[in-house]
Amino acid sequence: MRTTFLKKKKYLPYIFSLLVVVNSFAVFAQDEDPLLDDTESVLNSEQIDVDGTFRKKTAADRIEEMRKKLEQQNEEMVDKKIENIRMQEEQKLTKKLQKAFDGQMQALDEQPVEVQQAAPAPAPVVAPVVIAPPPAVEEKKEEPNLIKIIPSFGVTSISSDVVDYETKLNLGISLDTMLNKYFALGIKFNYSSMGLTEGNQSPFGINYNNPTYFPYYGYGYAQHYGDVREIKYKQLAFGLNGRMFLSANSKIKPYLGLGLLYNRVSLNYNDKNNNPYSYNSIYYGDEGYSSSYVSALLAVGSEISFNEMLGMILEVSYAKGLSSGFNAKSDAQSGYKNPDQVKLEKYGQDIEEADFITLGAGFVIGF
Repeated sequence: MRTTFLKKKKYLPYIFSLLVVVNSFAVFAQDEDPLLDDTESVLNSEQIDVDGTFRKKTAADRIEEMRKKLEQQNEEMVDKKIENIRMQEEQKLTKKLQKAFDGQMQALDEQPVEVQQAAPAPAPVVAPVVIAPPPAVEEKKEEPNLIKIIPSFGVTSISSDVVDYETKLNLGISLDTMLNKYFALGIKFNYSSMGLTEGNQSPFGINYNNPTYFPYYGYGYAQHYGDVREIKYKQLAFGLNGRMFLSANSKIKPYLGLGLLYNRVSLNYNDKNNNPYSYNSIYYGDEGYSSSYVSALLAVGSEISFNEMLGMILEVSYAKGLSSGFNAKSDAQSGYKNPDQVKLEKYGQDIEEADFITLGAGFVIGF
């Protein structure tokens, strides 16, 4: 009996150590985390499949299910945070766009505009307000008139090596066609007239006071016509006229012009006494001279537009004969023996070689 007790006494230290370890496990189990308790409950729970069969999940299956549940909760929380941030940014953008829109409307209309804002709905998703830019105002392009009628008037100075003349009447009209907005081509007509008086002395030395020509005039010439006979000059010109505009998109359009004209000139005496006079078989009263020549024209001017249909021009032009007179005709029956007829011919030839400077103005009628 004593021997048995001694043998049992030999195992007491081992038994005491085992009790301490078991007690530690019990205390540790009481202090566990609630999350671990949930995990433990999932691991220890039994599940039944959809088809009704009982299947006990393994610990790995339960842990996998718990992990997926936690990931889903985390994703939902992140999505909610992102949605809140997006709504805040959209609200800020909406306020900025609303202020910009109010500023544009105030610039168009000086009266203040009240913007009534609707009550926000619970948890609204505010879409950004897109403000369309104001429509671009298309600038109306002024198209040039295809056809222009230009009546004009002015004064012409005729300068030659012998004398200077100035016309009393200078009228013209042009019919222009616009090839484009910079070039115009047209037909020009012009009529001018003037009266020439030479006094007692002729620039060509032909008058009854000259002893050389007195035998052709006689004493009765001065009594019949007076001191001098007035010469009447007429000129009709027509031809082609071109203009190049230096500016086409403004109200005032300066231009350069070139032309080629055919001129028909006539000269005769404007006698108050229409009764003829004769001396030494020389017949006076039917004198006349006419001829034709070609001249070139250079012009500088400006066209001023009042509206699409009306305007005016201001122009300075220079013309010079390119040929001597052709188709010349003398009307006097006495021919070269009549000194007044010779005088008309010399005046006509002098004018054909003269320089023509015209200062003119006119109206522009467009179609």
